[in-house]
Amino acid sequence: FPVKNADEITFEWFLPYCENYKASPLGYLSSVIGHEGPNTLTSSLYKDNLCNTLIAGSLNKSNTFMTFLVVISLTKKGLEKYKEIILRTLKYIKNIQGKKINENYFNDIKKVKQFKFDYKNKLTPVNATKTYVSKLMNYKPEDVLTADNLIKEYNEPLIRKYLDLLTLDN
Repeated sequence: FPVKNADEITFEWFLPYCENYKASPLGYLSSVIGHEGPNTLTSSLYKDNLCNTLIAGSLNKSNTFMTFLVVISLTKKGLEKYKEIILRTLKYIKNIQGKKINENYFNDIKKVKQFKFDYKNKLTPVNATKTYVSKLMNYKPEDVLTADNLIKEYNEPLIRKYLDLLTLDN
């Protein structure tokens, strides 16, 4: 496989493990920070030709901690202005922290995730087994199929807790 030479900025936060996976606070934050609509970080960076892609998401490899990532793939201009991109990203997160959690947006995310789950491609038996067996460590057996794919409950204090942890100190 060829080695990809990519210019990226990665923000990574180590966060406490969230046992309430049905509320998926990091799923909400991934959607808010990675959103490409008007007046978002992504649209601002695209407009100024500073990034190719912006991906926000979480990783849960154990039941002791989680990581939240924002990965920005830079254009040549973006590489030159990397400090500006870092500042914009941190200011955008600070701006979100100063606002109310949007329940309507949460419900929209929930509907989109349900739609994607309902029309998801089927896995081969071998891939399904590998995927779902590993999830038994973190989820109840009845939730293994849906836990990573669906958001089931709105929990504003929990979302706020994780949003407020996205700081330079962390």
